[in-house]
Amino acid sequence: MAYKISGSINEDSTIFIFRELDNKCIIKESVSAGSYTIYLFDDSTITATAITTTKGPKSFSGITPESYSYSDTGGNRALVGHTQNSNVMNYFNMVQKGNASDFGDYGLASNENPGACSNGTNDRGVWAGGWDASYRGEIYYFTISTTGNASSFGSLSQSRSQLTGVSNHTNNRGVFCAGNNGSNQNTMDYITITSTGNAFDFGDLITARVTPTSFSNGTNERGLIIAGGVGGNTIEYITISSTGNAFDFGDLDYGNSEPGGTSNLTNNRGLICNATTAEEQIQRVQYVTISTLSNSNSFGGLSTGFEFCSAATSNGIGNLAFFCGGTASGVVRATVIDYKHMMTLGDAEDWGDLQVAMSTGHKAVSNS
Repeated sequence: MAYKISGSINEDSTIFIFRELDNKCIIKESVSAGSYTIYLFDDSTITATAITTTKGPKSFSGITPESYSYSDTGGNRALVGHTQNSNVMNYFNMVQKGNASDFGDYGLASNENPGACSNGTNDRGVWAGGWDASYRGEIYYFTISTTGNASSFGSLSQSRSQLTGVSNHTNNRGVFCAGNNGSNQNTMDYITITSTGNAFDFGDLITARVTPTSFSNGTNERGLIIAGGVGGNTIEYITISSTGNAFDFGDLDYGNSEPGGTSNLTNNRGLICNATTAEEQIQRVQYVTISTLSNSNSFGGLSTGFEFCSAATSNGIGNLAFFCGGTASGVVRATVIDYKHMMTLGDAEDWGDLQVAMSTGHKAVSNS
């Protein structure tokens, strides 16, 4: 069930949220004096208590969890696709646990390693580039709330595969970064997501890289481009609303060749799930605070060890992150969808399954 906990507190406090089934603390979140809102998802009935952090322990009464509609935070649909030798797109509901369903088909019969982004509640998801017998420059779009096949959008400034896409959410700019067209690229080009047409030059990354991941803090305008097959453990950032070159942000605590990443937008936390052949790192998830230059920190792990889990998305300020597909044991494409509350350290749990197993360059976006 989706819950919203909100109210007003006179002093800086920590809010503890407990699951009644096992009396486990599932959320511990610091809030400043004044109004606050916390969104979460849990299968069980929950209770909440606030304790001041300035004058010693003192509980506040009157904090009542309530169920809520995801219309409070935006849309409720995630769109995932596509994978090697397939143009199938899947979607799933981010309100209630369950499996994904068929959405429609991509514009190319078989396209590997495109980039993708969306304009959030404005409901458009965009996929660009990739590989289908040659390096591709086509851009296609979907209306996320309406099942159907892709429509033509325009073309990238440079055809390439193994790229990533990031946007400033409802401010409607998407930036496609990095890639390979025979050599590794530091290219960035941008589109206005609401207006079909060709992409324009945005600037250059510090490092030419392939298969990075990316996310942003939404309308706060900072986008991060993270790791990749050549980028190693480095993180770069851009201001999405302003064209120009990227700057150094910090480092992951270990390198990732084909990671997946997502954020809770203006709540400023980004999660990165790994993609590596080192067994001890396969399940690990890291996090960064997007507004603050720094290195990553350990967050928890996925429910199962996967490589190439490059499709990740979220329900935005609703604070649920979803990690979709990947490769298990080096050979088997996975259908697993994991989820995690983004403000609470710990391991992910199972949400459901994709209709089609996906791995290696698949992407995910949402209309939240």
